Amino acid sequence: MDGILKRALVLILAAVIVLLLVPRGVQSQTASPTSIAMVREKLAGASAADSSASPAAKANVPVPPLKEILSRAEKVMGGSEAWKNTNTIYMKGVLQTEDSSAFVAIELYKKAPDKSLLKMRMQQDIEVREVCDGKTAWAEDPRGGYHEFKGEELESRLRRSKFSEQAEMILLAATGKVLGADKIGLKDVYVVEYSAQKNETTKLSFEAETGLLVRSEETYAKPSGVYTVKVDMDDYRTVDGMMVPFKMKRTEKGAVIKMRLTQVKNNVAIDDEMFLKPASAKP
Repeated sequence: MDGILKRALVLILAAVIVLLLVPRGVQSQTASPTSIAMVREKLAGASAADSSASPAAKANVPVPPLKEILSRAEKVMGGSEAWKNTNTIYMKGVLQTEDSSAFVAIELYKKAPDKSLLKMRMQQDIEVREVCDGKTAWAEDPRGGYHEFKGEELESRLRRSKFSEQAEMILLAATGKVLGADKIGLKDVYVVEYSAQKNETTKLSFEAETGLLVRSEETYAKPSGVYTVKVDMDDYRTVDGMMVPFKMKRTEKGAVIKMRLTQVKNNVAIDDEMFLKPASAKP
């Protein structure tokens, strides 16, 4: 059992950010209802000059300005009305390695404004939970142990657990720039870049034909070096008027983790008690 547990935990640690990126990369950055008004205000002054400073395009398609790309993405993702009526999200699916040699069943609960709970069930019915209550974040192992995240680990989880990220949207609108056109496989895409915080750069690729977000690339500059986390999104489906990617692939330092959703529900009943610290937590 120890061998199975060790392997599964490695898979989990590599894949947790994929799940937390779903709301951040897809919902918040392209269709967050509470920030749309501010984004539109910021975009009012945007012009086609945003794309003129970009490198040579790799795809032979005209490149629209930032305002047009983001406005189209907002509309195709469902528009503000659909998002205004969503307070909770439940997702169920499977995480697996690229060669499908290991897998973990997952459930993700998110509740506005900033709570999240990730359940991961492995072989032998071993379950691991990672929880964020909006102020703190922690993980519980199958033996009843408790680990609270601190520093950058905590900041990352707090940021990604937000149901709606106004600051991210404002930064994208105010400081973002269109790098140009590119290709992802056979898809023509428009690439937008912005910086959410110091030493972090994000590139978002929107499909030219549909307007959907199909790739997110976050590059971090750390003392140990610079590295990039890439998330590819596919198989978009409509859930209560909103578009959700049911397939994602996360690549970091050569490691690839795939996620396949089997179920997504909005506005399910989620009790706040789900986000309480366990009895084993130290005061």
